[in-house]
Amino acid sequence: GFDLYTQLLSEAVEAVKGSGKTQEVEPEIKVPVPAVFPENYIEQPMHRLDLYQRLSAAETDDAILQVFSEIHGLYGHPPDEVGHLSEVMLMRLRLKRAGASALSVAFGEEEVRLGVTLLPESPVDRAALVQLVQRDPRHFGVTASGRLTLRAPAPRSAAPRELLRIARQTLAKLPA
Repeated sequence: GFDLYTQLLSEAVEAVKGSGKTQEVEPEIKVPVPAVFPENYIEQPMHRLDLYQRLSAAETDDAILQVFSEIHGLYGHPPDEVGHLSEVMLMRLRLKRAGASALSVAFGEEEVRLGVTLLPESPVDRAALVQLVQRDPRHFGVTASGRLTLRAPAPRSAAPRELLRIARQTLAKLPA
């Protein structure tokens, strides 16, 4: 209670001074497959919660992959949902670095489609992004509302985790 109050008060004072650091936004991520720790894989709710918290606090790909390596060692071969979660957490890092507030992923016949909403203060190089859209309009676009659209080819028989990996790699193409 008191810690939160003092943190909020400090942020408000810094915002008034104009010296506040930018508020980190947790991106909203929507994927068409379950990306969770199933109860029948990790039965203890507190352990699942601890793992989610560790993943949320991870700041590098290596830190995320280390958590998933530990999970594999403790619980054995994970179900698909856990593999999906690993890809989602890796995408989350890229979104946070890009200053994105939202991502939606859809799987098509032979493609993966992404919609990304960038915050106004996003560090993504806007001029480079415009050039990317102009150079490759089949794979990159911008909607009337300003949402960035990305398309990536995908094998017809690809498993969902592979499609999520393709989505993650596509996000990496955003200009820094």
